[in-house]
Amino acid sequence: MTEPDAQTARGAARRAALLKAAAELYLQQGYERTSLSQIIDAAGGSKATLYDQFGDKAGLFRTVVVELCQEMFQSASGPIPQDAQPTDILRTIASQFLAMLWGPDVQALSRIVYTEGGRNPEIADVFFENGYEEGYRQLADFLVQMSDDLNEEDAMSYARMFLTMLPGDAYDRLLAGASVQRSQAELESQIEMSVEWLLWKTTRQT
Repeated sequence: MTEPDAQTARGAARRAALLKAAAELYLQQGYERTSLSQIIDAAGGSKATLYDQFGDKAGLFRTVVVELCQEMFQSASGPIPQDAQPTDILRTIASQFLAMLWGPDVQALSRIVYTEGGRNPEIADVFFENGYEEGYRQLADFLVQMSDDLNEEDAMSYARMFLTMLPGDAYDRLLAGASVQRSQAELESQIEMSVEWLLWKTTRQT
């Protein structure tokens, strides 16, 4: 008889293999062009296993998006020295956020969501709730700690504004493949202006 722990381990391994294969294929080919058969061929297993684990293709994609978004924001929250000044902390957060956006996997995922979201709004909802909204929440928590008089609602509004201001139109240009892209110097200038604005807004509360 198979031990329960062994069954659990095999099930977790199958799930991880399906998610890895699905993520790679979705990012390479897009959602519509990726079939369940391709995912199973790459990961092993069967359609029965996939349906049991994720329900259907849309359920698998939702899970992939959630996990990719979690990885996105883990990579965008590197260590910050505890004795750093708020200005330096915000600059670091800004630089990490832009580096995350410019990562190839995030670009690919963003293109998929913007393409598929009109046909399947739930995909876009999952992406924004587990991606951008999580980033807003993390920054808002920091802003509340930084300014004793700042309430949570205002902190969330400022966080959304700040992270939206940072890339300006540069990320839209990148995703669209525009012939003219923003330079690194322009992005650095955008960081400085955005940090200055956020510090002004938060210090006005005190």
